[in-house]
Amino acid sequence: MNLKKIELQGFKSFGDKTEVNFETNITGIVGPNGCGKSNVIDAVRWVLGEQAPTTLRVQKMPDLIFNGTESRRSQSYCEVSLYLDNSDGRYPIEFDEVVVTRKLDRSGESEYLINRRPCRMRDIIDLFRDSGIGKEGYSIIGQGKIDEILSSKPDGRRKIFEEAAGISKHKARKIETERKLNAGRADMQRLTDLLSEVSSSLVPLEKEAGDARKVKAYRAELKYQEVALYLYQCENSAANRERITEKLDKLRRDHAEQSAELERLNNEYTVTMMGIENGDKYSNSVRDAITDLMVAAEKAAGDSRAFARDIEHINEDDAKAAESLKADETKLADRAKQIEDKFYKADAKRKEADKERAALEELRKEQTELAAEVDREEKAIEAGREMFLDKLNKNAAIEKDVAALELERKLLIDGLASNKGDYDDKLAVRDKVAETRAKLAAQAEELTAEKTSRQAELVKATENRDAAKREYDEALQRRTDLGNRIQNLTFKLETIEENINKYFDYEGSIQNLMAEAARDPAIKEMIVGTVAEIISVPKGVQIAVEIALGRSLQSVITKNEYDASKLMQRLRERNLGRATFLPMTTMKRNDLSREQARALDEDGVIGVASELVRYDGIYDNIISNLLGKTVIAEDQDAAMRVSKKYGYSFRIVTLDGDVYAPSGALTGGSTGKNTGRILSRESEKEDMAKKLRQAKKDMELLKDDIADRESELEKLSSSVAFIQSRISKLEMDILKLSGDIAQCDRELELYGAEMDKLFGGNEESRKRIKEIELALQEADKNKKGADTERIDVDEYVSELREKFAEDKRRYNELTGAVMRKTVEVNALDNEADTLEKDIAALKAESKTIEQEMTELNVRIKMNESNLRRIKDQLARSEFAPEDKAKLDELRAELAGLEESRVKMNARVKELDVLRAEKTDEAAKTREKVIREEANLEMVDSTIATMSTRMQENYGFDFDAAKEYFAGVDAEAEGYVFTPDKAQSHINGLRTKIERIGPINELAEQRFAEESERCNYMQSQLDDLQKAEQDLLRIIDELTTEMVEKFTVSFNQINKNFNEVFSELFGGGRARMELEKGVSVLEAGIEIMAEPPGKKLSNLAPLSGGERALTAIAILFAIIKLNPMPFSILDEIEAALDEANAHLFAQYLKKFSQFTQFIVVTHRKPTMQLCDTLFGVTMQEKGVSRTVRVRLDEAVKHADEKSVRNGESESA
Repeated sequence: MNLKKIELQGFKSFGDKTEVNFETNITGIVGPNGCGKSNVIDAVRWVLGEQAPTTLRVQKMPDLIFNGTESRRSQSYCEVSLYLDNSDGRYPIEFDEVVVTRKLDRSGESEYLINRRPCRMRDIIDLFRDSGIGKEGYSIIGQGKIDEILSSKPDGRRKIFEEAAGISKHKARKIETERKLNAGRADMQRLTDLLSEVSSSLVPLEKEAGDARKVKAYRAELKYQEVALYLYQCENSAANRERITEKLDKLRRDHAEQSAELERLNNEYTVTMMGIENGDKYSNSVRDAITDLMVAAEKAAGDSRAFARDIEHINEDDAKAAESLKADETKLADRAKQIEDKFYKADAKRKEADKERAALEELRKEQTELAAEVDREEKAIEAGREMFLDKLNKNAAIEKDVAALELERKLLIDGLASNKGDYDDKLAVRDKVAETRAKLAAQAEELTAEKTSRQAELVKATENRDAAKREYDEALQRRTDLGNRIQNLTFKLETIEENINKYFDYEGSIQNLMAEAARDPAIKEMIVGTVAEIISVPKGVQIAVEIALGRSLQSVITKNEYDASKLMQRLRERNLGRATFLPMTTMKRNDLSREQARALDEDGVIGVASELVRYDGIYDNIISNLLGKTVIAEDQDAAMRVSKKYGYSFRIVTLDGDVYAPSGALTGGSTGKNTGRILSRESEKEDMAKKLRQAKKDMELLKDDIADRESELEKLSSSVAFIQSRISKLEMDILKLSGDIAQCDRELELYGAEMDKLFGGNEESRKRIKEIELALQEADKNKKGADTERIDVDEYVSELREKFAEDKRRYNELTGAVMRKTVEVNALDNEADTLEKDIAALKAESKTIEQEMTELNVRIKMNESNLRRIKDQLARSEFAPEDKAKLDELRAELAGLEESRVKMNARVKELDVLRAEKTDEAAKTREKVIREEANLEMVDSTIATMSTRMQENYGFDFDAAKEYFAGVDAEAEGYVFTPDKAQSHINGLRTKIERIGPINELAEQRFAEESERCNYMQSQLDDLQKAEQDLLRIIDELTTEMVEKFTVSFNQINKNFNEVFSELFGGGRARMELEKGVSVLEAGIEIMAEPPGKKLSNLAPLSGGERALTAIAILFAIIKLNPMPFSILDEIEAALDEANAHLFAQYLKKFSQFTQFIVVTHRKPTMQLCDTLFGVTMQEKGVSRTVRVRLDEAVKHADEKSVRNGESESA
């Protein structure tokens, strides 16, 4: 009996928990149609791994769960368990009872368990593989399986014969090996591609290495030539200085005389010009008075018209301001909605990250617990090893005792046989044994001392290994942390680059325009860039400059106004928004006046904004226009002081972003997170890239460190293992020596006793022999017990090692899971951070809009004030009569002033000629002085420049340069120094270096490393190719073994089939044939049968009963070859007549001594032979129950059904 019982809970029609116990070899299951008999069979199929709903007679898997009735609620899950006897070790699991369970819930999720422990469906399949049990085996035979054997194509019958032949496990292993082979070939292909890539990179790398060698040689010669030229010029500079100094002194005296004469003429010129200037000033004041009086008359008439126009302009400006105010209110509401949406998204991401973080903590907890379990198992293995050694020592001691007893018995027997031994001979032997014992004791003492030393070494080596293990684990953790940091830095760098490339920090219209430019080269050609892109701003003034520029940062620069017009048209056509364009051809400078520029000398003023930023000179007009009249101050105090002093005539911005406008308006307060964002993006990108490069460099160093630590750990572990092995060897040697010494002691004692009793009686010797024989028997018994204990300990340690390996594998899997989960949590946190940054940007933009609305309201109020002022001025404008008389008087005075000015102008012209002549003469002299001073300075500068270059390039002063030059073997290096050609030769060397361009200083090292890497990958490829050959060999071996095993089994089944067929049919013959011309492992199986009185043919001409009996013959033929643990037969004899049904029942009884049968049947002969009958009833509609049925009642029920079937057939 193998199948002990089945438990069903909520499976199909079994709403209640049901147990069916199989206590005998043949158990029958009977009951009326529709009561749920076959549901028991379906339950067995399902728990063994059946996945096809149609095979289980349902549309989908959740339909297997009890669906309820009118009076019962449905179940939420179903569960089936098979209880199997494994006391004979039939199944590969260390339990006497195997319980296989499968659960299913309404979601369609299945759970598999073996002995109540979760497992995979594959584990259950492997548990029963080649036993005949399983969904592909022949343990469950129903009408469908009979029809499959009889009606399927020849190649469709193979599975049942493969299971019977016991090659399913080999076939699965072959498939797995082929999968590994394909995976290995894929790895080979990838490695080949990578090797090809690395090999191709060696060519340019080799060129880089060659260029590096050339540049190093050029630099060495350049150093020699520059040092030689420097020394030559230093030695020839003194004579040139003396000649130039004499000439310069004479020129300076001449220039001093010319300057004195020029100063006299200039003084006279200045006095005359002052007279003219004073007269001009007075004349101008008279003219101004005349003009004022004339303008006043004209103004009185034109004021009314001008004031009317001003009033009209103010009214228009008010309307535009109101319209802008309304648009800003709309934008402000839109930004508020975006902020709310992003807030909810960020909150969702945070919650999801918290959930994943909790799962991560669970994984880490499980990892910690498993690590502790692995440590405990490792200690248990060590304890088992010591226990094994102890048992081994015990066994050795017993063997030594046996040897001594046998020796003593032999001596006694020899003594009984003859007492002629000579006393002197025994004395000599005893002395020799004593000498031997002394030598053995000395050896034991030496080995004990070595053991003590080795144990001390072991303690130290173990401490070193454990310390190295801790450092290695810490390094692995650092690698994990650094890997996470690299991922985060990479993500941040990509985000910054995406922000820059896609203009995410800009307004939507700018983003749209730049997207158009990316798609349309014509648009891209029109755009030079944005203001933010053409300037570089030092970090200290980024906030001030961004506040000063405001939205102008996002203004688009074009080459000319025509391109700007086309771009505006594109924005309008595509409805992409509005943008400000700055054509390079139309932008005008807007600088501080001379008076305003004095503010730059004030305390607390840093400078004018246009001079604090860096940009290409071609954008000078644009930057001047935007920032030329903006001054950057350190703080509010300085800004307030300068603004008041210069009458608010230009804009001032503090480093904190406070603005003092020419209108008198002040703007300030806190700045948002996004202030300075556009200008700082490039520096952020560079900083992030620098951090990423450093992190990757650290990772490479850490990988090398880990490799070194791993190598060191392996060496230390090997050292510990070696010392442990040596100590074990010493212990065995000491134990052996102790046994030998004990043996010597026993021999000495024995020889002494022999010598004392040499002449004693024989009776005592016989008595001692009997005692020794009893002791030998007891020793033999103890030895067998010790062997058994040693074997048990060895098996225990082996099992523990297997569990340790499994737990270690699981620990490694958990470590990988923790790393993957950590990456997921970091990704969610990054998404939430990005959303929060977007929220901050929207809030800053909202604040800007609110500020703009405030400015619009101020503008409207100023217009109201101006309107009142203009109306007051209009009322006061009139021209008086006395002003007309004053006008005539001023005109007469102006005529006199003009006559005086003509005379003074004539003298000025004379002085201009004289001053020009003298100035030209002095200038020429000064030019000569400057030229000679320059020559003198050039002599010193040349030497200073060369000295500086020597110091900067080579770290040489004059003495060091001489020492270097003296130490160079120019002839050996091939260097030639020619003073008049030295500079051109130096320039040539520099040109060669520049022509080669920047070199990779590490190219030679990289070339060597990449070559080594290429060789390493080639070695790996060779290993993979060898592994491929090994896998192909394994596949060939498996194929050969399967062919042999299947052929033998198939021939035996074929023989059994013919025998069973003849017995069932009372004659005839039958056989099975493999498809010709096809491999044994792929050939179809053709069934040929010849019942008595018929010709040999396939199954097609046979009647239904003959076909069924033939299939049953095949089933029994298989069971005869490979008896399965149990077999479930579902009405397979239904098509047989009464006589054949009796024959089937007798065969069933015959084979029940090898296989347990559970039979679903309605046939009387079958039920009569069953040891136990179970009836399946449906007393409550829709709910199946099992009951024991009396045999006579079962027979009666079968007779009634037969009568009904007969009536049905007659009808």
